[in-house]
Amino acid sequence: MNKTAIIIGGGLGGLFTGAILAKEGLHVTVLEKNATAGGGLQTFRRFGEEFDTGMHVIGGMQPGGNIRRICQYLGIMDKVELMDVDDECTDSLYFAEDKMTYRIQKGKEGFVKSLATYFPEEKTHLEEYLKAIFAITDAVDLFNLRPTTDLFKVHSEDFLMPADVFVAKYISNTKLRSVLAYMNPLYGGRHDETPAFIHAIISALYINGASRFVGGSDKFANLLVSVIQQAGGSVITNDGVEWVEVNDRHVDFVRTRTGTKFRGDYYISAIHPCTLLKLMPEKAFSKAYRNRLEAIPNAYSAFSAYIKLKPNSFPYINHSEYYMTKYDEMWNFGDHHDSWPLGFLFMTPPENHQGKYSTKVLITFNLRPTTDLFKVHSEDFLMPADVFVAKYISNTKLRSVLAYMNPLYGGRHDETPAFIHAIISALYINGASRFVGGSDKFANLLVSVIQQAGGSVITNDGVEWVEVNDRHVDFVRTRTGTKFRGDYYISAIHPCTLLKLMPEKAFSKAYRNRLEAIPNAYSAFSAYIKLKPNSFPYINHSEYYMTKYDEMWNFGDHHDSWPLGFLFMTPPENHQGKYSTKVLITAPMLYDEVRRWENTTVGHRGADYEAWKEKMTKQLLERVEEMHPNFKECIDKVNASSPLTIRDFYGVKEGALCGYSKDYKNMALSQLPVVTKISNLLLTGQNNNLHGFCGVPLTAISTAEAILGRNYVLNKLNEQ
Repeated sequence: MNKTAIIIGGGLGGLFTGAILAKEGLHVTVLEKNATAGGGLQTFRRFGEEFDTGMHVIGGMQPGGNIRRICQYLGIMDKVELMDVDDECTDSLYFAEDKMTYRIQKGKEGFVKSLATYFPEEKTHLEEYLKAIFAITDAVDLFNLRPTTDLFKVHSEDFLMPADVFVAKYISNTKLRSVLAYMNPLYGGRHDETPAFIHAIISALYINGASRFVGGSDKFANLLVSVIQQAGGSVITNDGVEWVEVNDRHVDFVRTRTGTKFRGDYYISAIHPCTLLKLMPEKAFSKAYRNRLEAIPNAYSAFSAYIKLKPNSFPYINHSEYYMTKYDEMWNFGDHHDSWPLGFLFMTPPENHQGKYSTKVLITFNLRPTTDLFKVHSEDFLMPADVFVAKYISNTKLRSVLAYMNPLYGGRHDETPAFIHAIISALYINGASRFVGGSDKFANLLVSVIQQAGGSVITNDGVEWVEVNDRHVDFVRTRTGTKFRGDYYISAIHPCTLLKLMPEKAFSKAYRNRLEAIPNAYSAFSAYIKLKPNSFPYINHSEYYMTKYDEMWNFGDHHDSWPLGFLFMTPPENHQGKYSTKVLITAPMLYDEVRRWENTTVGHRGADYEAWKEKMTKQLLERVEEMHPNFKECIDKVNASSPLTIRDFYGVKEGALCGYSKDYKNMALSQLPVVTKISNLLLTGQNNNLHGFCGVPLTAISTAEAILGRNYVLNKLNEQ
């Protein structure tokens, strides 16, 4: 007996999936709530005319195209009625700002030739850009219908780069950059969000040639329906699913609006995941997974006008026309603006036996979203921090002075976003404090909160294995062999350290590679000094040492001399008096300095390592003498730690003092969501968002709210 598949939703995704499964022998039932199947392929009738609702132009239908090959596989290609758009103008783009119209030709050669007409100085850059576009698409096996093990295998630095940054990498003319972004409405493209591979795939698809459905896109939906029906399946309309019965992580049946129950071997949802959640018991998915789905931002929406024309009054235009108000707004369709529309798509859909004149027009306007996950309030926000400072400060020495807190956030030239510099600066400008008698007292307070609530903090027994099956953590096993089971598992260690504790297949290869590829912040070398009694005064502030003004942003670079700079502190004691008992000195250091000993363990690094530490300590103290002459005479004893110490005691890759390094050019890479694709595993700590004593508690709130509900903790905090 054939396996059965029940598909919830008869849109393009449901019909294509159903058609493929039906062709391969499964008995398919598609359940659609609307009167007709097709989703964006549906049409409606007004004023005696039939209008398409969503699908207006299609790529991949040229000979050898991926969609064409899928249609050939399904046996429907010879029945698909298409009209190819004009080769000499596949799309036109009008900018109201300078009343300029750009006409873009079909094919790689035509694409470059047509745009080089307007921007002749950019011809070589256009060729390089086009080469990069197709290099990205060639790397995606699924897009090319090649057998694959990775959905998105990253082969170049371009792949996950923000699309607008990717375009700017190859194209210097700002107007041309905007022109190349004209297809943004087709994929919800947004500034500093949309990955380059999305831009590349859509661009490549339509550069190779675009087509339009003749007489309505519903005809294509009907062809997919016919594949399912001819294989013995059915597409039931006007009877949508209202309930999905789930028990023990297994769907037992679905119930439709009419009360009919459908049972199958497989159940496939082709509707929005958040809509699916409303049809299921609350406990079907973990709260963390539900919150994750609800928290994912949606693309912007659209407002459309469907216009019936007077007979023989307006010409048929065999390409798409794009309208845009301003060049510099091409990536900002999803932002709030004082005026609307910011831009739109104008089309005259083809009819059977299309003549000189059009009978109707479709105009689609992009609408702004209602909420933004990470709203950029100004151009300063994701600007490089050093550029941000230079924007407001002309004196080069003052610029360096303002960067003095770099060691607190791993600040680097042309990488660190301005918002990180701003947050840390504002935090300390508003006032700074120090823990009296040791910061461990604060850790003990957090432990007491957990214990008083009935929880436990177990030390000296770290996790050595995380058992994962079917994207679900079953248990963790500690060094002593004890297994711990829970509803949720939260990793507060470096993500790359976590990977070593899990089965290789727990995460996709692409995700593992992404975690391993994120650069880490620089590390540090510290000297812990016990002072002779009553020899050195207590200093109730932090002291920063720097060798050169123009090196303030370069702590993470290689230098001939070390230290480039350091932080000097006298920690306060209970009943602190006039004199200090100890000094802490922390100097940024690259992990490369200790890489030769990276396969050693604490206490077993060898005499050459100890000699090196002694040498570094001596160099450090010589610099201290410049700030505090005769400081060496106050020293009783000295202990030192290196990047290896941080690596081994903190469990962080390459001893990164601030975890993952943040790069304004690729925030999508360096910002990690607290939720993961393992249903009950979450992340927390400085590697997700912000680092340090400010950032970690904020990320902790995000992680907790992934379990407790969005804004649950924040609302309670604001009630106080």
